[in-house]
Amino acid sequence: MHHMAGVIPINYELMFEPLFHNFKFNGEEIITLNLSKPTNSIKIDAAELSIKESHIIQGGKIISSESSLNEKDEKLTIKLAKKI
Repeated sequence: MHHMAGVIPINYELMFEPLFHNFKFNGEEIITLNLSKPTNSIKIDAAELSIKESHIIQGGKIISSESSLNEKDEKLTIKLAKKI
């Protein structure tokens, strides 16, 4: 994960499904974060990945967000509708 001030990853859950016919994989990643200060943006390393969707969940509720993948910088930016 890209190190951002105030955003501290504390746990990663990774699930992979290999696709042997094209040497790729489908997967899911769940990252548990601690925030030391409020933020409305989170950046995640995303080198050589195709991202279908992303969600931010706080207290069991999905927080409204939009994500954009910058292939040049190899980062996924998740912008939140409000600071969390």
